Amino acid sequence: MERTNTRELVHQALAERLVPSAPDADVDALLDYMEDVRIAAGEAILTAGEENASLWYLALGRLEVEVPAKAGPLVVAEILPHHWVGEVGLLDGGAASATVRVCEPSRIFRIDRMALESLRERAPGAAMALVHTLSLDLVDRIRGSNELLRRELGREEPGDWHALALRWVLAGGGQGP
Repeated sequence: MERTNTRELVHQALAERLVPSAPDADVDALLDYMEDVRIAAGEAILTAGEENASLWYLALGRLEVEVPAKAGPLVVAEILPHHWVGEVGLLDGGAASATVRVCEPSRIFRIDRMALESLRERAPGAAMALVHTLSLDLVDRIRGSNELLRRELGREEPGDWHALALRWVLAGGGQGP
């Protein structure tokens, strides 16, 4: 029963997150290709510097984004339910730019590149809706980062790049592990 209720909640949330024109059948198809994962607190789903080819959708729980620093990992963001992580890795398979750690027992839906390719072959509308949504999210993140850099460059001393970079990450510019 919990699985069905959670799936229905995730279906509704995904329907709201996907481009508005995505029909329910596409949302169902996407969910069929996503792995329902329960993860304990303290586990990392992405590790900075390691290759990643998966997209993670947080249904329940909370995640923290950490970046490497000289004094140890620095938490720069918190991810709440109904947000993606790993979108860049899903698209390019490159290394994660940050570590994403589970803060409390969480339920996450995961799709890897091979599953996305299968989804594209069997339900192209669903795959296109997902990639379109991720593209729009990335565009928003880039625009926000550009705006922050424009504002901050006007105020910062030229040698204070560390503070500028930290504020950029804290504002969400570095959230895409």
